[in-house]
Amino acid sequence: MVYQSVVHIFTEINSTRAQLCEGMEKLSFQQAAFKPSPEKWSVAEILEHLAKVDRALVNRIDKMVTEVKEAESDSKVHASFFPFSMDSIAERAKDQKFKSPEPALPTSGSPIHESLARLQASRADLLALQPRIEARDLSKTTFPHFVFGQLNIYQWLAFFGLHENRHRKQIDALMAAPSFPAL
Repeated sequence: MVYQSVVHIFTEINSTRAQLCEGMEKLSFQQAAFKPSPEKWSVAEILEHLAKVDRALVNRIDKMVTEVKEAESDSKVHASFFPFSMDSIAERAKDQKFKSPEPALPTSGSPIHESLARLQASRADLLALQPRIEARDLSKTTFPHFVFGQLNIYQWLAFFGLHENRHRKQIDALMAAPSFPAL
């Protein structure tokens, strides 16, 4: 997929978020906690991980957008956006297993409804940043991903969707496991 604008990125990540959250609140405690093996994460752990990553990224993007604004002169900076794709990153990640950094690991056994509420709150904060993101050129404003290296703010925004899609596939696989508790 080629992202054509900031609006396009937000449309895609909001669609991905809706797909991720669809039906999650209906899972029972046993379903949310189900793990086919000890080294796998449960649905609840995946959602807790996503909530942690989401909050950390929103906070980082907010800080960086604020720093860019403060560094700009009084002259009007024209935002420019160059279409880009995350296909190469998605392809690189497709068959790899990653070990999340310590702060992103699930630890608290949060109930699904708490993780979903945290995801909703951080997305509201990200949506509130959208006008500021659209108003300036952030193509050279970068910070590193622990595997993929330097990503600019637009790539990080698109990363929200890639990351959630990856974990949604893990959730789907968990729920399709023969030993997954019945509804």
